[in-house]
Amino acid sequence: MNGIKNMDMKALGKSGSISIIIMLVSLLVGMTSCFDSNYDLNNISDEMEITPGLSIPLAFGTLNLEDIMQEIDTGDFVKKFDEDSLLYIVYSENLESYKARDFISIPDQNFLQFFIDSDVATAGLISVPVGDTATSTKEKNGEFVFDNGEKIDSMNLESLVMHIDVTSSFHHKGILIIYSDSIFVDGEKFRKEIQISSTAGNFSYNLDTTLTNVKLIFDNSDNDTTFLPLKYDLDLINSGAVVLPGESCEINMAFRNNLFSSMFGYLGEYNLLVNTGQIDVSIFNEKIQGGTLHFADPRLAITVNNSYGIPVQIELSNVAAVSAINGTTVPITFNGVNPFDIAAPDIAHFGESLYSEVPINKDNSNILEAVESSPNHLNYTATAKTNAMGPSGPYNYITDSSIMDMGFQVILPLWLKAEGFSLEDSLDFDFEEQFGNDLDMIEYFRLTLDAENGIPMETNLQVYFYDTGYTTLLDSLFKDDTVLLDPATVGSDEKVIAPKHMLKQVEFTKAELDAIKTAKFALVKATVNTSTAGTGFVKFYSYYGIDFKLSAKANFRINSNKL
Repeated sequence: MNGIKNMDMKALGKSGSISIIIMLVSLLVGMTSCFDSNYDLNNISDEMEITPGLSIPLAFGTLNLEDIMQEIDTGDFVKKFDEDSLLYIVYSENLESYKARDFISIPDQNFLQFFIDSDVATAGLISVPVGDTATSTKEKNGEFVFDNGEKIDSMNLESLVMHIDVTSSFHHKGILIIYSDSIFVDGEKFRKEIQISSTAGNFSYNLDTTLTNVKLIFDNSDNDTTFLPLKYDLDLINSGAVVLPGESCEINMAFRNNLFSSMFGYLGEYNLLVNTGQIDVSIFNEKIQGGTLHFADPRLAITVNNSYGIPVQIELSNVAAVSAINGTTVPITFNGVNPFDIAAPDIAHFGESLYSEVPINKDNSNILEAVESSPNHLNYTATAKTNAMGPSGPYNYITDSSIMDMGFQVILPLWLKAEGFSLEDSLDFDFEEQFGNDLDMIEYFRLTLDAENGIPMETNLQVYFYDTGYTTLLDSLFKDDTVLLDPATVGSDEKVIAPKHMLKQVEFTKAELDAIKTAKFALVKATVNTSTAGTGFVKFYSYYGIDFKLSAKANFRINSNKL
């Protein structure tokens, strides 16, 4: 109703014309003192009376359908999505944004290796001359453990803390070399040399170092385990001491605080969210009085922007339409489509994001029945899970910047049937400020509304005048309940082909003018009905509107003695 609100009653500033007329009458009275003395002025009355009439244009404009819908449903809910300009009311709820690092973490890893007396003996330490070196070599597939059944092919880490703890009870100096063809640091194969600097048999070494830009390549040849291949060379220099039973070199190696930048392979099954909430549907609120709205094609939608290279399923449960108006709760059920698959970029589209909108409509749910209950809000529980198909599903990848934005929408295309519901809006209407001083001189007063209705909606309009604070209803503009605006004519394509013209004049008696003299506000109430437009369901487009002109006619009786 914004178009009506914009016609501020101060537009009646044309009442300045009334003041001009009064000034002219006063001037004529004053001129009697200037008449020729040959005239017998005693026989001429100085009382003058004129009855001027004024026609005053008050306002004109276009009240389009978007204005009307915004008055029904305040807020940024009215949208246009297509070239056809069909209007939609959309209520959105952002479930959350989920970063990969928020739900995937790399556990600390521990690797243990031993060189014992027999390993050294086998390497020939006891047979080489004193001062010469004997090398013992071991290879071990260190088990890389995950929490959710991951089978990772490779992993890039932004950083990790490598812990190395070495003890040796051999009475020989030497060098321990730890290396791997599956670990790269800054693009170079990992290699760490540790000097065994004591022959006392109590050597101990401890190191914690932060490595950055690390790449790990895993061995998944065993279906049940992920391995990281590691190699160890123990070079001992024969000191001449005997190798005693039980002597050993123990190597404890650990990866801690692992911060990944990307991972490839099978990333396991994770529960990303369990979100319980509700979406307010404010179109069904107290502004709709004494009537109903029926939508032809209501919808729900799950919206996802996904840059995870992981298939995801979202499942809805406990979905219900709750109507405070009718005191009902209607569960929303789905026809075999719940849970819903979410699109994910494959490895060929690494780093890209895909948008998914999963539609829930009258074909795959009972949403039509639920919306018929005029719900004030929809309750829901949403859960999201990765890799529902298990390891047999698509190849996975993820990066530290991978993110998943999830939302839930109620979408109501304005293809609807409206039956006898009322819309209300208020505007300032200080009648006394505009006409109060001249009200006694008004002999005849009429308001004229000239309109062309380009909306396929029958509208019964009424305006009520209230005093300060809406405490007292003073009067109404129209004295009957006849239809003010007939609906525009709709063609076979359900679009308006011709507007309907209407001219409505309302005359005010002196008593009616007295009744609204103290009016401060006007309440505009429109009762609408689409049933006369054809089948009853009507599509509403953004370019639909009502062109109107509002004017006033007033006749005055001005007596000079009353000035």
